[in-house]
Amino acid sequence: MKLNLSPLEEAILKRYAAKYASAGFPDPSCIRVASRENTGAGRFTFFWHEGEVDLDEGEYGLGEFVQIDMDGVSAGFSFWLSIANKRVECLELVVNGCERWDGVERPWKFVGDLDS
Repeated sequence: MKLNLSPLEEAILKRYAAKYASAGFPDPSCIRVASRENTGAGRFTFFWHEGEVDLDEGEYGLGEFVQIDMDGVSAGFSFWLSIANKRVECLELVVNGCERWDGVERPWKFVGDLDS
């Protein structure tokens, strides 16, 4: 089964692509979803893409205190992207607080300092 990027995943990856373009971060249109798991406390999305990125292994954010606010999730989400073996490996969304999320993407927005 082929999985497409969700609108939220695509928007997040576009921000990373802009921030890390000089490191060869792929355009989101070139990134495929290998698997996706909604956990109730968030979501793991694993990716596949051609080529390599010139970033060290680890987890990358988009700035200090950046999160996603979404209708129906009172404290919003934290998120980060994992780089492993020179590849964009996984996007992790984590619900802030003790609330559960059903995995449905409702209206959302980025909040915080995206440039830090």
